[in-house]
Amino acid sequence: MMRVLSILFWVHLHAGGWAADADAQQKPVYFVTAGFAAPASSSLSDFWYPGIGLGVGAEYFLNPSIALQGNINYVRFGFDEGKFKAENDALGVVTSTSGGDKHLFSAYASLKYTKAIDSDDLDVRAVPYAVGGVGILSYSETDTEVVEIGNQIFHVDGQSGTGFAVNAGAGIDIRLTDRVHLFAEARFEAGFTSGERGGTQLFPARVGLSFE
Repeated sequence: MMRVLSILFWVHLHAGGWAADADAQQKPVYFVTAGFAAPASSSLSDFWYPGIGLGVGAEYFLNPSIALQGNINYVRFGFDEGKFKAENDALGVVTSTSGGDKHLFSAYASLKYTKAIDSDDLDVRAVPYAVGGVGILSYSETDTEVVEIGNQIFHVDGQSGTGFAVNAGAGIDIRLTDRVHLFAEARFEAGFTSGERGGTQLFPARVGLSFE
């Protein structure tokens, strides 16, 4: 009888441990990011500086290596007056411009693969990962006011568009504490957006903090 009770007690302890491990893996991880984005298409590089942006998201680990990730990002691209003049002011009559900023919003659902850490390497604090997925990208441009010699003013209407988008990239995750991680990543994002300037492609690079 004591032998049976000992076996049942051992099973209970280990089953509880497995359940705790499973619960730990199933807890969502939340993160915030900040960074910049380099234009990768004429729709961004024609008249805009590289952008700066913010993001938030969450991920849910399906197993120790694979996570389902969702994130929302915002990037602002400032209007480059010098590029605009070079392209549209051959006579040198433009004295100033205002407006013309471009704002990008994107939302993605992605799969993230993180290199598994062996039990012998638990002291390892930095691990690489790859990520990629699909979503929606939307942009809007503010109207541009152009002032010419003699204070003549005319407006260039801004555009907007929304379309299906894809993203792929890689990064490195650095464990700061058991519950806080620092990460850095770079991605390529392509939005099949409407508008006369065609699709929208960019290379965002971000750093972030994740919290379990």
